[in-house]
Amino acid sequence: MNTNEIIYPIKDVLPNGIISIKLPEVQLGSRDSISLGPKTEMLYAKDLLTVIESPSMGCSVMEMNSSTYHFELNHDEVNYVIEGSLTIITAGRSRTIRAGEVCFIPKGSKGSYIAEKNVRFLSVSYAEKWE
Repeated sequence: MNTNEIIYPIKDVLPNGIISIKLPEVQLGSRDSISLGPKTEMLYAKDLLTVIESPSMGCSVMEMNSSTYHFELNHDEVNYVIEGSLTIITAGRSRTIRAGEVCFIPKGSKGSYIAEKNVRFLSVSYAEKWE
C-alpha cells in the first residue's frame, strides 16, 4: 500500500504523475490553522500537492470566516471560490469574487483577503521554483 493512501486517502497518485484529489472530502481542522491576530481571526490552509509532486506549482484549499489576511506575493496566484465570497484588496482597489468565480493575482502584489462570512477557496500558485 502506498503511504500516500494511508495519510491522504482522498488523493490518488498515478505512476505517470497525474494526481486527482476528491476536493469535497478535504477537511480543514485546527492543525491547518494560521492565526491572523485576534483569537477569532483564523485562516485554515491545507496543501494538496507536495514540493516533490509539483516543484513549480502549489495548490491549497483555504477557509476563512470573518477574517482578514494580509499578503505579499512572490508568485502568481489563481483563486477559485468554492463556497461564499472573498474580497481581495490590492493597490487601493477591491474585487469580490463569489462561489464559482476565479481571480488571478500577479506576482509582487500586496494586499488583503477579506472574508465577511465563511469562505472556502482553492488557491493555485506558480513560482517557477519554491524557496
